[in-house]
Amino acid sequence: MKKKQWFVCFRQLVSIVLIFGLVSCQLVGIKDEETENTHQVEKIKKIEVVEDVPEFSPWALYTVCREYEYKKNNHVLKKEYILETDSLITGFDKFLEDRLIDLYPDATYKGMLVDIYQLDEITNCSTLAKATEIDTNDFIPFTTIEAEIELMNMSEAEIEFIMALEELASGNSFTIEELYQLTPLSKQTVIPVLAWLAIGAATTAAIIALIKLIGAAVDRVYLCETRTYEQRDVDNQYIDNIKSGQKGDAFKHIFMSMQLRECLGQVSSWAAMGIYEETHENTFYGDTQMDYHNNKVGRKNLGQYKLFLKDEEGNKGTYEDWADRVKEYIDNDDNSAYFNWEFEIPHTEDSTIKDDVNGVSIKKYVYYATKEQR
Repeated sequence: MKKKQWFVCFRQLVSIVLIFGLVSCQLVGIKDEETENTHQVEKIKKIEVVEDVPEFSPWALYTVCREYEYKKNNHVLKKEYILETDSLITGFDKFLEDRLIDLYPDATYKGMLVDIYQLDEITNCSTLAKATEIDTNDFIPFTTIEAEIELMNMSEAEIEFIMALEELASGNSFTIEELYQLTPLSKQTVIPVLAWLAIGAATTAAIIALIKLIGAAVDRVYLCETRTYEQRDVDNQYIDNIKSGQKGDAFKHIFMSMQLRECLGQVSSWAAMGIYEETHENTFYGDTQMDYHNNKVGRKNLGQYKLFLKDEEGNKGTYEDWADRVKEYIDNDDNSAYFNWEFEIPHTEDSTIKDDVNGVSIKKYVYYATKEQR
């Protein structure tokens, strides 16, 4: 009897030891997993200055905007993504942040958008502050992809690319790999390349701030930028003349601003170009003043917007036609104001430079560097 009792006690003791060992192993495993997750979080640098902002594909940001609209219209969004609040972060912001965590898990973290919105470059952005207060009746919002294609008068290659993004947005949550696979679709345009490229910390911050204002219509900014570089370089007219302060630089700002005025309206065009300038500090103050002035030349009715938009017979034509008109305008020296500024100096608010530019009519463009000077 005693032997049997001893044997039963021994078996119970062994069972307890085995159970304890199993639980210990599970706890160690959980501990190791928690440690690994903690280390993963520690690898992601908290955003404290604009240079810390992760670099996202601009088309990833756009496609997430479209994905949100599809899910909202199909009533499949979580409640937290729908409710708007008086706080800095809206339901869409929460959705955007969570999707960026999915797409860029090694670069994004909870609370990232709050950190971006509270950066000095964003909170002190006077353009952003004014743009949220003024009347935006001239802005044409994003409604349908068909209307967007018509508004932007997209080429076949652009349509092919934008519809591929639309397919991603309307399906299950897309992956960054699926976005990158779109790059071979259209070889006639450089648009797919943008799906691969990061766009720089300051530009990412500026675009995220701009999305707050215009939503998915941010695609127009990307298209206009792509077309601007395409038309600047298409005929080598500005070869060796595209650096800061040169005529190719003036073309870039005038043509970009003119396009944005046509597809976003005057206020949003001003906001898009202004936010970019305020979040990107130029080394030379003359660059800042030149850029602001030439943006106005392209955007304002009192500038040359109407001249670029239509020919003498009133025909608008295509964006290539607009570019040709801008080039013809720049080629005429009577339309220019050249300043021989000393530009090999740090960024300072030189009142002389500002006075120089303020004295120029917005019928004329400004530049300060010739081919020989650069």
